Amino acid sequence: MAARQALQVHLDLLSQPCRALHILLACTRLPHTVRHVALRRGEHRTPEFTEINPMQKVPVMVLLPAQTGSPVEEQHLMGALSQLQETLDQLESMFLRRQPFLCGDDITVADLLAVCELMQPEGGGRDVLQDRPLLQRWKSRVRAAVGDAFDQAHAVLYALRDRRRAKL
Repeated sequence: MAARQALQVHLDLLSQPCRALHILLACTRLPHTVRHVALRRGEHRTPEFTEINPMQKVPVMVLLPAQTGSPVEEQHLMGALSQLQETLDQLESMFLRRQPFLCGDDITVADLLAVCELMQPEGGGRDVLQDRPLLQRWKSRVRAAVGDAFDQAHAVLYALRDRRRAKL
C-alpha cells in the first residue's frame, strides 16, 4: 500500500489558479495527492467540501497532519520553514527595500496575493512575519490601503487561530 501524501490538493483544472498550482507542484516535485473537484457539477458546494473549505473555493491545499492531528514530520517542516525564510528574504531585499509596496508606490494585486499567502499560517497560530519588521510595516500598509476588507477576508483564519489557542 502506498504511503499517504502529507499534502492533499483539491482542484479543478478548468480553474486558472488550480492549473497554476498544479504546474507549480509538478515542477517542484512536491509530493502530493490530487483530489479533483468538479466545479461544473457543484462539488465545491457539498457539505463534505464545505467542511474542508467553508469559502467553497478551489484550489485548496490541506496539510493532512493539521487535519488529522497526526504529528508533522520534523524534516519536512524544517525544509518548508527554510524555504519560507528564503522567500521572505527575497521579498525584503528585492521588492520592499526601496518602495512601500511590491511593485512600487501603490498597492497592486501582487500585494494582495502575497499578503494573503503570508497570512495563511495565522490559522495554525504561526505568525511568519513575527521577526520581520520590514514585512510587518508592509503588511500594515496593505491593511490600511484596503481597510476593513482585510480583516473581513481573514476572519476565518482569525477564528481558526483563536480556536486553536483555546484548545492549548
